[in-house]
Amino acid sequence: MNSLFAIAAITIRNTIRSRVVLCLLCLLVLFVFGLPLTIRGDGTLEGLVSIHLRYTLGFSVFLLSMVTVWAGCAAISTEIRNGQMHLLTTKPVRRSQIWLGKWMGLTALNAFLLAFTAVCAYGMLAWTTRPAVFTDAERRTLREDILVAHRYLSPVDADLRDTARRQFDLLAERDALPEDLTRVEILRALENQIRRQAYSIPKGEARRWVFRVTHPPPEDRDLYLQYRYSSSRLDLRPVPGRWRIAPLDGPGILVEHTETPPRTTATIAVPADLVDANGYLLVEFTNTSPSPVTVIFEPDRGLHLLVYESSFEMNLVRCLLTLLTQLAFLSAVGITAGAFFSFPVAALASLYVVMLLHAGRIVAGMAERESILALNEAAGPAWIFVDRALLLFYRGLYRILHPLEMMDPLEFLTRGRLIPWPDIGEAVIIRILLYGGMIALLGAWHLRRRELGLPDD
Repeated sequence: MNSLFAIAAITIRNTIRSRVVLCLLCLLVLFVFGLPLTIRGDGTLEGLVSIHLRYTLGFSVFLLSMVTVWAGCAAISTEIRNGQMHLLTTKPVRRSQIWLGKWMGLTALNAFLLAFTAVCAYGMLAWTTRPAVFTDAERRTLREDILVAHRYLSPVDADLRDTARRQFDLLAERDALPEDLTRVEILRALENQIRRQAYSIPKGEARRWVFRVTHPPPEDRDLYLQYRYSSSRLDLRPVPGRWRIAPLDGPGILVEHTETPPRTTATIAVPADLVDANGYLLVEFTNTSPSPVTVIFEPDRGLHLLVYESSFEMNLVRCLLTLLTQLAFLSAVGITAGAFFSFPVAALASLYVVMLLHAGRIVAGMAERESILALNEAAGPAWIFVDRALLLFYRGLYRILHPLEMMDPLEFLTRGRLIPWPDIGEAVIIRILLYGGMIALLGAWHLRRRELGLPDD
């Protein structure tokens, strides 16, 4: 263990001596204090928080990712080229300990720089929203509605499988089933159709949803009903509607909403005492439009109940831990690439991996296609073989990259959405233990096989 800490300390010291950390600190300070002064927001408190946190931390993480790859590639390849690695290998240290010590050093350095950036960004936000600039009401809204960690609850949907099966049987009796779809695909499509109908409200009709609050908030904290709808009209005129929020068996509150235009997120404060003893809350919307227009809520993102879970500062810590797993994974990629190749080739290969990670949606879109080259019926066997090979390549690449695609912690942070600990644990297991572990084994294996006394090509 002492050898690991010693190698980690040497890695940190060498990185600092190369003036990378000093230049990086200067750039991070420039991002933290420069971006809020140069980027104009939309005039809302949410926009202000996004500039100070999402943009600032986003640019900082991008910069740290690039430097992490560079430092990881240089951690071994440069020391082999300069002969410093030869002195280290003469000591009773395993090659695997060399790899792990380098990774620990870079990860610790990234943790410090990430925490430094977050503290500066949070301090800049506090200074911008000081009492001399913002009113007490605005600061209270910022503290209670935005800079918090809410748990987003979706309505408790009924089991749609029985209804879908009954519709499937009716279609089968009428011989109206699609011939190009399997039974499972048809049932899934019917379930989605029934679910969409439950979130579509024609003129004069009402829909009810039930939420289950398993973790009640503190008594001094309201809940918030957040909604976003679209309408059957092509314009963005608001659709009159009436909300009723109540326990399952009792009176509640009525809210008339006529000012909210479509495709705009709005919230309604809900007193916590409206949740019944079993944790249930009834939400009902009535379409009171005088004209024939349908209100449509998106089933997955159109209706949520926001419940206070923890402070913003704790959510910021969870965000930084999630981002650190990403940087730790990139450190592993860079160090292993440096163990295989010389520094220029290792840096190029590592940057290619970073590009693949950011192109996950493109790879997913290619993997879902039935043909990559879009060949016609006259295509020869050779082109068909190439097309199938490309399709298999993209599908295999998607299977490799898909587990690394996780929620964006900065979006959760700036929207006041809770970053759950299970998601952080999943990031640690997949990015560090699983993928990072395989990359570490590959790098340590090659270091054991590599003759370090030979000149580096």
